[in-house]
Amino acid sequence: MKPNTDPFPVSDRRSARVLVAEDSPLNLQVALMQLEKLGYAADAVTDGRQALAALQRAAYDIILMDCQMPEMDGYEATWQIRDREQEQAKTSGTAPHIYII
Repeated sequence: MKPNTDPFPVSDRRSARVLVAEDSPLNLQVALMQLEKLGYAADAVTDGRQALAALQRAAYDIILMDCQMPEMDGYEATWQIRDREQEQAKTSGTAPHIYII
């Protein structure tokens, strides 16, 4: 039997905050529908800059990040998120770690 490696068990999924960063309308719709079926509520943005702005407004536990997006790609957005986490950890001693997929 495979051990449960899901960081958010079914009972915690409603409280987990998910952000989907995807510029393809079709892929975005599919991702949001799949997340809903799995019991997650999610917000959506269409580029890396919007993802960074969304993180200023709300705390997310998981980000589903497209790599190739306009304005700012997923690699740059991820780098900036990780940089912010490190800076916050330096100033406050701790920082939440966001799962970026």
